[in-house]
Amino acid sequence: MSSFPGENTDIPKRLLEALESQPLNHLIPKAGLFDIIGTTVRASMPSDRSAFSTPLQEVLNQSRGINLDPRKSKYVFRRPKNNITMAQSSSTKKIIEDLSPLAKECLAATGCEVNHEDIKFRLESQENHNLKHKLENNDTIPLNFNRDTKMKKVKIESSVTVNQAALAKRYIEDLIIFLDEVVKDFSAEWRNIEHWYSLPNKNFVLTETCIAKLQISMNNVLATPTANTTTTIERLVKLLDILVLNIKISEEFGTNDSQKDLLNRVAHASVSLIFTIFLLAGDDKRISLEHYLLTPLDFVETSFKKIKHLLSDQESLKNELNLLHQSILLLPLYINRRPFLDKGIITKLIYTFTDFIMENGIDVVNNSLSLQYCKDKVTSMSIDILVSLFAKLPDQRELIIEELLSNVEKLPTKRIQKKLKKLDNEIYVTDFTVAILLFLQNINCYHYAKTISVSDNGFVTAVAEKHIEETRILNAFASHLTESIFDRFVKSTSGYRHVIENYVLDLLALLPYPQWCVAQDLLTSMTRKLLLAFDPSHPHSTSVETICLHLLGSIGLSIFEIKCSTNPENANNLVKLFNSPNHLPFFLKSFEKCSEYLCGLGKQSANRYLWHKKLAILLKLDEYGTDAQAEGKSNLSYQEIKNLVEQNPNHSKTMTKLNVSEVRNDYFSILHALELLQLYEPYLKLILSILGKDKVKLKSTAIKCLSLIANEDQNVLKTPMVKNTIGRTLKDSSASVKAAVLDLISIGSSYLQYYQQLNINYDDESISIRKQVLKINGSIYDETDSLDVKIFVASKILSKIEDEEDNIIEIARNMLLERWILSMKDEESLLDQCSDLCNDILSVMSNIATLNSKCSQLFECYLNFYLLNEQMHSQNTYERIMKSFRKLTDHLVQHVVELQSMEVHEKTNSTKQKLLILLSKFSDCSATFITKDHIIALYPYIASDEKSEWQFHILRVFNRTMQHLSNFKPKFLCDLETTLLSRLPRMNVKEIGEAMPLIWCIATSRKDTGRVTKACSSCFQHLTPYINQANKNPGSITVESKLQRLIYLSAAFARFCKFPRKESKPIHVQDDEPVHEYVAKCLLLLSRPGTPHVIRRISIKALTQLCGDHPKLFNSKHILNLLDEEFESTNMDIKLVILESFYDFFVAEEHKSLKQSGVNVSISSHVASGKQSSKKNKKESISGDGICAALVTRFLKHLLKICLSPDIRSSLVAVRLLKLILQYGYTNPSHCIPTVIALTGSTNRYLHAIGTEVLNELFEKYETMVFAGISQGVKITVEYLKTLEENDYYKNNTFLKNLQIIMGNSKKNSTKFFKCLTRILKLYFSQIVASGTESETKEGILFLTNNISELKFSSQYELMCLLKVIDLESAQLEDAISDNLEQKEESVQLDKKVRNNIAIQFSLQALKEFFLSLYGLKPDLIGEVEESELRIKLLPPISAQSRFGEKLNIIIAQADKHNPNDLSAKELL
Repeated sequence: MSSFPGENTDIPKRLLEALESQPLNHLIPKAGLFDIIGTTVRASMPSDRSAFSTPLQEVLNQSRGINLDPRKSKYVFRRPKNNITMAQSSSTKKIIEDLSPLAKECLAATGCEVNHEDIKFRLESQENHNLKHKLENNDTIPLNFNRDTKMKKVKIESSVTVNQAALAKRYIEDLIIFLDEVVKDFSAEWRNIEHWYSLPNKNFVLTETCIAKLQISMNNVLATPTANTTTTIERLVKLLDILVLNIKISEEFGTNDSQKDLLNRVAHASVSLIFTIFLLAGDDKRISLEHYLLTPLDFVETSFKKIKHLLSDQESLKNELNLLHQSILLLPLYINRRPFLDKGIITKLIYTFTDFIMENGIDVVNNSLSLQYCKDKVTSMSIDILVSLFAKLPDQRELIIEELLSNVEKLPTKRIQKKLKKLDNEIYVTDFTVAILLFLQNINCYHYAKTISVSDNGFVTAVAEKHIEETRILNAFASHLTESIFDRFVKSTSGYRHVIENYVLDLLALLPYPQWCVAQDLLTSMTRKLLLAFDPSHPHSTSVETICLHLLGSIGLSIFEIKCSTNPENANNLVKLFNSPNHLPFFLKSFEKCSEYLCGLGKQSANRYLWHKKLAILLKLDEYGTDAQAEGKSNLSYQEIKNLVEQNPNHSKTMTKLNVSEVRNDYFSILHALELLQLYEPYLKLILSILGKDKVKLKSTAIKCLSLIANEDQNVLKTPMVKNTIGRTLKDSSASVKAAVLDLISIGSSYLQYYQQLNINYDDESISIRKQVLKINGSIYDETDSLDVKIFVASKILSKIEDEEDNIIEIARNMLLERWILSMKDEESLLDQCSDLCNDILSVMSNIATLNSKCSQLFECYLNFYLLNEQMHSQNTYERIMKSFRKLTDHLVQHVVELQSMEVHEKTNSTKQKLLILLSKFSDCSATFITKDHIIALYPYIASDEKSEWQFHILRVFNRTMQHLSNFKPKFLCDLETTLLSRLPRMNVKEIGEAMPLIWCIATSRKDTGRVTKACSSCFQHLTPYINQANKNPGSITVESKLQRLIYLSAAFARFCKFPRKESKPIHVQDDEPVHEYVAKCLLLLSRPGTPHVIRRISIKALTQLCGDHPKLFNSKHILNLLDEEFESTNMDIKLVILESFYDFFVAEEHKSLKQSGVNVSISSHVASGKQSSKKNKKESISGDGICAALVTRFLKHLLKICLSPDIRSSLVAVRLLKLILQYGYTNPSHCIPTVIALTGSTNRYLHAIGTEVLNELFEKYETMVFAGISQGVKITVEYLKTLEENDYYKNNTFLKNLQIIMGNSKKNSTKFFKCLTRILKLYFSQIVASGTESETKEGILFLTNNISELKFSSQYELMCLLKVIDLESAQLEDAISDNLEQKEESVQLDKKVRNNIAIQFSLQALKEFFLSLYGLKPDLIGEVEESELRIKLLPPISAQSRFGEKLNIIIAQADKHNPNDLSAKELL
C-alpha cells in the first residue's frame, strides 16, 4: 500500500521534477531579453547594495585631477537607500558644502551641477534586468555547463532572431571588455569600488559582485561550444593572478570576524572561478602553472580542516559547507578534462576527500536536516571527485581504496538515518559503500568494445581478453576489500564488528537495484569469505563465528527472497539458458529493460557495467557451446559486440522512464545467472551442519537464520535434509537451542511435520521447554486432521497432568478440558456437527485409554480427580462437564451398538474393544453417566449365544454400573441373573472375575441370594471329591478341565460373594467359618507337593488372588510357607504366577487408597496421594499397606533374583513388579539400586530401556543412594552379563557410558562419578594377588577396561587421575608377572590364575596407550597430576576413533594360550 498518492507512478514528487517534465516557459516575461543581449556584462549582474556603503574617510579627503569619461555629458547618481532625507532638501548649495573634497572636485570636472532630479532611486536601464536577475545576500548563481547545446537560432519575442555563433561572439566580446576593466583596475592606483574591496592593510580583493559577474560571463561562453577563447588567454592569466592573490590575502587576513567572513566568501568564489577559467582555457600551457592549481586546492584543504573546528557552531558550519560545495563543484569536470595531473596534486586530492568522506564528526553534532543536506552535498561532490580520479587514473585506484579502508573504523556504530546517506527509494547506506560501488562500476570493458573495429577477425577474442582482464581487476579489488575488512574484524572483533556489519548491510540494501549491480560481486566475495570462516582447518573464536553466521543469515535471507520473488520460469541460470535456448531471448530482454531503466536515471556508468556482466554471461554460454557449434548455435558474444559497435551514437531512441518496480523481476532474473544466488545451497548446508555441532551459541544463531528463511517460505522446513537436522537438534541438551528450534517449527504450523520429534522434549528438565512443547501440542491437536496425530499429542498432554510444575499441570488440564468437554455446543441446530465432534473426541479418548498402562492410569486419574471433581470447577463449568459427559456416553453406547451390528473384521473389533474399555472407565467413575436405557440397549449382547471377546467388557460395564443404579424391574433382574448363572460355567477366568460380582450385585438388589448360594453349593459339591483325593493321594488327581474350572469358580465365589456367616451358607461350609477361609483350605490341599504341576499352579494362582481380596489370609502361616517353598523351588512358572498376583494385589490396594482419599489429592504426586489415603483410613488402609510392605520385604530377594534371570519373559514380569514397588515406596530403594543398575546393562533392549527409566527416576530422588550402590551394581552387572552372554560378557562396552549419561549430568556429578569409578577400580585391584588372581576379579577388570574406553572426559584432570591409578597398578602387576615367570620352568604350563594376571596387565597397559594415542597426549602427563593446571585444560579433539574392544579380544586370546615357552619379555612388557 502506497504511503502517498502517486508513490509508485511516474507522477513527479517535487516541484523541481514537475518543471523538468513540463517547463512553464509561457510564464517567463520576455520584454527585457533584448536588453540583456545588448548589454551582457552590465545587465548580467545588478549592482550590489554593499557597493554604495560609506567609503573610507582617507579616500574622500584625497584631491587630485580626475579624468572623467568624455562620452558622458551628464552623470546620473543613484540615491543611497539609507539617506532618504536628502531627497527632501531643496538647498543645492547646502548639499555641495557638505560634500567631501573628492566629490567637489568631481562636480567641478563635469562642469555641471547636480540637482535634485539628477539623484534617482533607480536607473531605468536596469529596471527590467533587475526583475529577471535579482540577487540577494550574495547567493551564488547556479552554473550550467551543458555543452551539448545544438547550433540553433534563438527567437526572442517575435521580432528578434539571433544566431548562436553571433551570440557566442558577443559573449566573448563582453567578457574581454569586463576582463580589461578588471585587469586595468588591478594595475591602477585608484580602483573601482564596485569591483574591489579595500582592506585596512591597504590590500584590495575583488568583490563578490564582480566575481559573480565574471562567473556568469564565463558560464555564457562555456555554454556555447563554438566560442573561441584563445583571444582571452592572456587576460585570463592575469585574472588568475588576481584570484590567487585574493585567496592568499584571505588566508593572511586578521581576526575581524565580519571582514574575515567576507574574505572567506571571496576566496571560495575565487576558487570556483579559477576552475571555471581552467575549463574555459582548455589545455593552454599558460594557465598550467602549478601555483594556479595548488593555491585553490590548499585553500580547499584548509577549508576541510576548518570544518572540524566549527562543529560547535552549526550556523557557521552550514555556511562553510555551502561555500565549500561551491568551490569544488567544478573539480570533477576539471579532472575529467585535464589530460595530465601531477602525482602530488592527485595524492593531495585523495587524502583530502577520502578524509572528509569518512569523517563522522558532523554526524555526531548534527541535529538539523539543513545541516545534513549541506554535509551530504559536499560528501556527494567529494565522492564524485574520487570517482573521477578512479576512472581516469588506474594507477591510483589502489591508493584511493586503501585510504578509504584505513578509515573504516569511523563508520557509524549504529545504523541511524542521520548518519547514513539517503539514496533513492528510501535506502540508507554509508558513504563508504556508495563510494566503493561507484568506483568499481567504472571497471568494465564497455568503452573498449565500443571503439573496437568489427572488421578485424579477432575482435571477439580481443574483447573477451579485455573482459577477462577487467573482471580480474574487479575481483582483485573485491577480494582485497573483503580480506581487509574481515582481517580487521577477526583481529579486533568488538572494534570492527560495526564495520563488517555496515558493509554487508549496505550491500544487501543495494542488491535488488540494477543501478548498483556491482554490489552483487562484492557481496559474492564477502559471502564466500564468511562461509570459509567455518573451515575446521582454520578455526575462529565463537564470537567471530557467531557474528559471521548472523551476517550470513541476512545474506541468505536476501538471496532466498530474490529466489522466492522470481517466477520459476525466469530463474535462468547458465545451465538452464544453455539447455533451453528458447529462454535466452526473454533473458536478454530483461537486460534491455534494465538498461532502459538505467538510461532513464542517467546512470551511464552503471549501464556500462551491466553490459559488462551481460557480456560475461554470453561469453560463458559461448564457452559451453564450443562443442555445439556444429548444431547451429550462433556466437552470442559476437552478435552483442557487433550490435554495440554499430549502434549510432547520434540516434536517440525515445525511452520511457521506467519505475524500479517495473524492472525488479527482470533484474532478479539476471541475478539468477550471476554467482551470488548460487551460494544459497552452500549456505543452507552450513546452517544445517552447525546444528550438529556442540556450540550452543552458534546453534541458536543458526536456528534464527533458518527461521528467517522459514518466515519467507515454510516449505523449506519440509525438505528431508532440514527435517532430519531439526530432528537431531531437538535432542540437544541446551534449553536455548531447543527453544529456538521449537520457535522455528512453529512458523506457519510446520510443527505438524515434527509432532513426533518435538515430543522428545515433552519431559525436558527445563520448565520453559516443557511448557512450550505442551502449547505446541495443543496447537497440533487443533489443527491436524489425522486421528493418529491427535492421539499422540493428546497422550503427551495427558502425561503432563503429573508434572512437577503446578503451572504446567494446570495448562495440561485446561487444554484437555477445553478440547474434550467445553468444545461441545448446546445448540440443537448443530446436532450433526456435534455428533462428528463427539465421535472424534471418543475416538481420541478410547485410543488413549488403551494406549498403554501408564496412559490408562493417567486417564482414570484425570477423569476422576479433576474433571469429575466438583471442587475443582465453578458451578457453571461443572454443569457443562456433566452435560458433556452424558452426551458423550449417549454417543458412545450408540456407536458400540452400531459396531456390533456391522460386519465383523479386524478394524471393527479393535475399535469396538477400545470403545468398550472407555465405556467401562466411564462406568467406574465417581459420577454415573450410564443410564438404565444404556444397560437395556446393551443387554441383548449378554444374552446372545454368540461367543465374542467383547463380552468381558460388557460384563465389566454392567458390573460397575449396576452397583450405582437401582429400580430395575424384577423381571429384568431375574432374567439377567438367570442368563449369567447359566453362562457361568462356560466363561473364562477374566469373564468370571467380572460376572461373579455382577451376579452377587443382582442377587442383593433382588434381596434373594438363594440362587447364588445354590450355584455355589453345586460348585463345592463337584469339587469335594477332588479335595478328598488330594487329601489322601495328591498324585492320583488327573488333570481335567472340569477341575480347573471348579477351582476358578470356587475362588470367584469366595472372592466376590459375601455369604452370611450362619444362614444361607453353601454346603460343606461350617456355620462359623467364612466361605473364603473354606476355599483357601481347599486350595492349599490342591497345592500340596505331589499334585500335578498344572493343578498346583492354578490352585496357587487362585489362592494368591483370593488372598488379595482378603489380605488377612497373607498372615496365614500355611500360605506363607507355601509361597516360601515355591520361591525356593525351581518352578519358574509358579513364581511368575505369584508375582503377577502380587502385582494385581498392589495395584488394587493402591487404587483402593486413591478412592478412599477422595479427589482432592495432587495428581502430580500419585504415589504420595496413596500415602495420604493410608493415613486417612486408619484401619483398612494401614492394614493393606502394611501387608504389601511385609510381602515385599519377605520376597524381595527372590524378586531381584528373577529380575536378573536369563529368561527374558520371566525377567520382564519381575521387573514390572519391581518398578511398581519402587513407585509405591514399599521398600528402601537402596536394596534395589544395584539390581536396577545391572538391568541398564542388559543386552535386551526392553529390559535396558526399563532399567534406564527406573534408574533415572531413582537418581532424581535418591542421588546419594545411587552413587553408593554403583560398586555393588557393577559387580552384579558382570555376573548378570555372564549369564546372558557367557564368555562375551565384556563386549557390552556401553554400560558405563549409559551410567555416565544418567549420573554425570552436571559438573559436580561428573566428578563424583569418576571418583566412584576410581574407587571401584581400586576395589578390584585390591583383590589382585601377585601369585595369581581369581577369574571373578579378572572378569570385572576386563569388563571395566572395555567400558572405560567409551567414556567422555570433560578435562585432562579427570582422565589423568584415572590413568594414574591404572598405570600404577599395571606397573606393579608387570613386576609380579616377571617374578612368577622367572620362577617357572620352561616346560611347565602357566597356571590359570597367572594367566588372569597377564590378561589384566595387558588390558590395563592397552587402555593407557589407547587414551594417550586417542587424545595425542604424552605419557609424562600421567605422573604430573596437578589439579590446578589440569582442571582447566580441555582434552584435544579426537583425531581418529579406535575400537578398544578389538584389542581386548586379542589380549584375552593371547593370555589364554600362552605358556612360558611362548612368551617373551617384550611381549609381556
